[in-house]
Amino acid sequence: MKLQKSLGAIIVGTLIGASSGLFIKGIPFSSLAFSGFRMGVPFLILLPMMIKRGLVLGPLQNRRKLWLGSLFNGVRMLLYILAYKFTSLANGVVLLYLWPLFALLIEGAVRKKKLKLREIGLLLLALSGVAFLNLEKGFSLSADDVTGSLCMILSAFLFSVSALIFKDALADHSEGEVLYFQNALGALVFLPFMIREIPHYPLPATGTALLYGFLVGIVAFGCMFYAMKRMPMFQYGALTYLEVIFGVILGMLFLGEGFSPLKGLGILLVLSSSVLSRFGGKES
Repeated sequence: MKLQKSLGAIIVGTLIGASSGLFIKGIPFSSLAFSGFRMGVPFLILLPMMIKRGLVLGPLQNRRKLWLGSLFNGVRMLLYILAYKFTSLANGVVLLYLWPLFALLIEGAVRKKKLKLREIGLLLLALSGVAFLNLEKGFSLSADDVTGSLCMILSAFLFSVSALIFKDALADHSEGEVLYFQNALGALVFLPFMIREIPHYPLPATGTALLYGFLVGIVAFGCMFYAMKRMPMFQYGALTYLEVIFGVILGMLFLGEGFSPLKGLGILLVLSSSVLSRFGGKES
């Protein structure tokens, strides 16, 4: 039952997360202001709860770690949004999903955990599927794409670091508390940019950006943290590749992107990796 609930949470989280590129490309705010919406909305929603619990600055025993994770996540969020501003959705999602591989490598090095070939194989299988999804389009080498690609690679690395920090934090804190710290530092930095730009854009654009901050910052990551708390990192990372499948479907529905045998093979590989990961070990 726990596995079913975690799988359901990942499906919801990755489905919403897959829409991020559409929001970022469709809303005219700057990357700094957009980061304010993305991190400021969940921060402001969760702030009253944290004040009531006396945890605004975090518990003394692991305050430093939580704020370090918040710092990493704030930087990676700006890089993530910049990446989608510069490069295509296809290039962005391929490079974004280097993060589970980074996470495995970092976890193995820092915690001296011996990685199983099966775990690495599952993630490489999923990454191969992502590559097949985009082979038909190739990879552009324009200046914007190079800039966007570098931003996404750095974002994926920082995301893997913050994911490991917040997975540890989930052992002692609720999903809501970890969501607060995930967004706190970035919100404090980027909210002024959001406030400054709001008067210069029409109300629908502001409303859409606020909706994005709520859907991704609260709903999607709330679901993802629920699953992360209850799964081994390798299994969680493999299942999040479902976002790629949803991204392809959303691209076909809203951007008129076509379907091909290569895309079909890519989807099959990604889905196989996600399904096989359900039969992983019970280590935490």
